[in-house]
Parts: sequence; C-alpha cells; structure tokens
Amino acid sequence: MTIERNFFETRDEVMLDIAKSGFWPTTLVSDHSPELPLHYHNQDIIGYVMEGHTYSTR
Repeated sequence: MTIERNFFETRDEVMLDIAKSGFWPTTLVSDHSPELPLHYHNQDIIGYVMEGHTYSTR
C-alpha cells in the first residue's frame, strides 16, 4: 500500500484524476470500523480520503 499525503488540494482535482482512469467514481461514507485483517485484491484499488482519516494514515 502506498499512501500519498496532500496529493490533491480540491475535490475537482480528484475527479479529474478519476476521469483519466475511465472508471466511474463511487462515494463511501462510513462510521468508524476496526482495521481489516491483512488481505489482497486481484486488481488495483485506489482510495481518496477527502475528509477525516483512515486507520492506515494514523
């Protein structure tokens, strides 16, 4: 996992980056949840944390 802090300054910059990928953006708003056990995906997963934090950035 690679974490890039402060890579984008605005939501518009994020949306432009997503548009380049050709994928459709989704939004996830969640309450606090425990850290997931170690696992993997067969494809790349890109997440943008625009507000708050995630356990991997603490």
